[in-house]
Amino acid sequence: MSFYADGLLYTNGINDNRWRRSSPVSIPDDTQVVAIKCVNRGRVGGIKMALNDGTKTDVTWKCSATFEDNWNKVGFHDAAWANAIVPDYNTVKTQPQSLNGKADWIWTSGYKEGEDTTVYCRKVINNPCAFAGVKYFVYPFDDTKFYQCDNNVAKLRDCPPSTTWVQENYSCVSDIVLDCDLDSDLDCDSDNGCIKDEPNTADPDDCTKFYHCKHGKRLGDPVSCPGGTAYNPDVHGCDHFANVPDCP
Repeated sequence: MSFYADGLLYTNGINDNRWRRSSPVSIPDDTQVVAIKCVNRGRVGGIKMALNDGTKTDVTWKCSATFEDNWNKVGFHDAAWANAIVPDYNTVKTQPQSLNGKADWIWTSGYKEGEDTTVYCRKVINNPCAFAGVKYFVYPFDDTKFYQCDNNVAKLRDCPPSTTWVQENYSCVSDIVLDCDLDSDLDCDSDNGCIKDEPNTADPDDCTKFYHCKHGKRLGDPVSCPGGTAYNPDVHGCDHFANVPDCP
């Protein structure tokens, strides 16, 4: 069995052929997705897990017998996956004793011997997109990427070339801007156009682009919003076209 938290592998081969035992694992408190890959080597397949925060394997998990890229990561759209099945294992459902009453054995509907041998199950345990006002948040493994909320689903986006995601600005910031405080020779205030204390300003010639601001001055070249979005001055960042009525 392989256990993942936000796409990172925490255990591999844990309790293989020792299904009556449980093993502890520690994951960050802000983990958003837990995922498990398991291979059935016996008569019936089953996964059982419980976390200290109350998260447990049950019918609310999503399971599939088909591997898909990024299945274990934040932002993967699992709506097409079926909910987990809780088979009636009778004599073994109380095992392991350390998890008795704390979680259910789960699998796909093909839990019998010779059916779904390898299964992938996942559960969103913390979804920032479910909170009002949250539209963008950090992708912790690459600062040239970020998450954008779309119908309460976190979707991974790429920053334009030569930019880095800055959470305080809710946008991808030109690398030259990030270097301004370190190099006084950089052209960091070439044009006016910014309102004092605001991080960005719209490109007057293209509503899908914007400029970064520093000390009330416009910085460098315009930055393009990711595909399908436009600059929204109300949020000082890129947003869905539907929320930017002035952008055709």
